Amino acid sequence: MNSTTGKEGPCTWTDLGIGARTKDDVVRYCCTRDAIGLGLCEDDKLGQLILDQDAKFLGKHRFLEIPPTGKFEKYLKYGKLEQKEGEGQTGKYAVVFANCNDDGRPVIVQGEMEWKSKHGYLPGDLFPYMYVFAVIFCVYLAFLLWYGISMKMFEDGNIPIQGWIFGTIAIGCMEMFFKTGDMFIWNEEGNRFWAALYIGTCRH
Repeated sequence: MNSTTGKEGPCTWTDLGIGARTKDDVVRYCCTRDAIGLGLCEDDKLGQLILDQDAKFLGKHRFLEIPPTGKFEKYLKYGKLEQKEGEGQTGKYAVVFANCNDDGRPVIVQGEMEWKSKHGYLPGDLFPYMYVFAVIFCVYLAFLLWYGISMKMFEDGNIPIQGWIFGTIAIGCMEMFFKTGDMFIWNEEGNRFWAALYIGTCRH
């Protein structure tokens, strides 16, 4: 396993409560018979990932039992892991998959994983842009209405280029509308609506 990074610098998985080490610096991540003999886990945890839930491990976990032989497929029924308010955990997260059955077989893990922040599914670095695009859309819309009304009021003095200017403003307004819509749908549902995504990039 690789190390990760904490607030005070590099740290190992055992620092995060995943796995354990003896005083002689022998590290075991799975509760095997060898680890039980070293006093790193209890007998009833045989075949499971070692987690120090009392002191260090602040995450959530799921165990899935795999039979030693035969065709087997199973979905993680309660796969959703929620971080409740007050457990206050901002920062970096890692997902760990471990096959801890000494007498087992290779396991192939397939599927999708989605991360959802407290504000929604939109990645944190993109979330502010949703509001930026919404503000720009409002500015475009106000400018479009003002320009269109002015053209109507003074239509006798219009020149051909004004129509092109009006069309350019309308395209910019449409682009910002669909960009905002794309991010709003993405944030609420976790999926991107293809029409909003592609129309929002029509000028590029």
